[in-house]
Amino acid sequence: MQGACRSLRRRAARGAQPGKAAERAEIDQQARWLGRQIAEELGERIAIRAAGNGGYTLQVGFDDLAKLEETLERVRELVGRMRAAAGPRARHATKP
Repeated sequence: MQGACRSLRRRAARGAQPGKAAERAEIDQQARWLGRQIAEELGERIAIRAAGNGGYTLQVGFDDLAKLEETLERVRELVGRMRAAAGPRARHATKP
């Protein structure tokens, strides 16, 4: 809790909006949920974390390149299924 308060104070000192911090925290929670869902579905070590540039990073644990390739293909298929199930807004969102 103290760390979160310190973070908000630092953001306020830099002129950041508290609403933006809350919005980012909500997005981060959604990203963690998505990472857990993908990891559970695939049975692999996967995490999605906030990156410093406002985007996200995908961390994938693997034992060899063949396993990495297989895991990435399965992630791609799963994300496609999730986008299709999420509705038109997710399906038509532009790719970065």
